Amino acid sequence: MRLLTSPGEIAGLAGRWNALAGSLGAMAIFWDAEATLANLMTRTERRASPHVLTVFDDGAMIAAAPLVWTPGWTGLGVLHWADSGTPLYTGLLCRPDREAQVFPLLAEGLLARPGLRKVKVNYVPDESALARFCHALGADPAIQRRRPASIFLQAQ
Repeated sequence: MRLLTSPGEIAGLAGRWNALAGSLGAMAIFWDAEATLANLMTRTERRASPHVLTVFDDGAMIAAAPLVWTPGWTGLGVLHWADSGTPLYTGLLCRPDREAQVFPLLAEGLLARPGLRKVKVNYVPDESALARFCHALGADPAIQRRRPASIFLQAQ
């Protein structure tokens, strides 16, 4: 797994990112590297920064979880799923045949963030990799239809 924390790192992987997005069907036009960078820059506020978890297999990107880290005044912070305020841009890019291997790695990557208080997701599209990931974490995004979902993680 690799953590990307700058727009330059994401832009440098645009070819691999777009290959993954292109393999995921029609909605991929909303998840390509350019759209993701735009969403990250929209969400990146004064103190916020990109926090993108990626997973590779033999050099090919097989998963990407675009988040934004916002530190709080207490030293604890929140990871926000990067989106544009619409469900079209909320996604977890993951090859469906690799979800069983990738989801535990992404959970470990989230827990590795020092000071993490919670993960916030504004939209969780039905039947999406993001919905399946939330379910694997023990969160039920269907309950949170009208307001952002917060996922609280604990190391076991």
